[in-house]
Amino acid sequence: PFDAELDSDNEREPGLLAPLNSPRHDFLAELARLQLPPECILIRETPPSTRAEALARPDSTALDLSHRSLGDVLGEALARVLPKLPEIGELLAAGNRWSDDALTPLLDSCIKIGPKLKTLDLSANDLDDASARKLAEVLSHEKCGIVS
Repeated sequence: PFDAELDSDNEREPGLLAPLNSPRHDFLAELARLQLPPECILIRETPPSTRAEALARPDSTALDLSHRSLGDVLGEALARVLPKLPEIGELLAAGNRWSDDALTPLLDSCIKIGPKLKTLDLSANDLDDASARKLAEVLSHEKCGIVS
């Protein structure tokens, strides 16, 4: 087990030993329930390309899952834990072979994230009727922060 001093000083991330109520633990538990191998998904700070952009969004973070071909089962697992992730400013999920089965619950999660979510990229996924209607609902929601 990790030493408490190391954790409090942020010298190491707890990884699989994350607290039982953390989003990381919930995601790994979801993968175990589905009998899927652990998946490395990172939240990273998105560096601004200009000073004006930096001033406009100084604390933006991105969850970049682009072009990973994750499939519907993993997309659904992600949708269940996505609202628990702190400070998601961008969800970049192009090219994951997601259909309505994953996209509809994922878009429901985007509504729960609320105005913090400014960027959503679902290109190169299979956006059919149900997920297209859900996307319209997300974009018209009063708490939607997505900028077009």
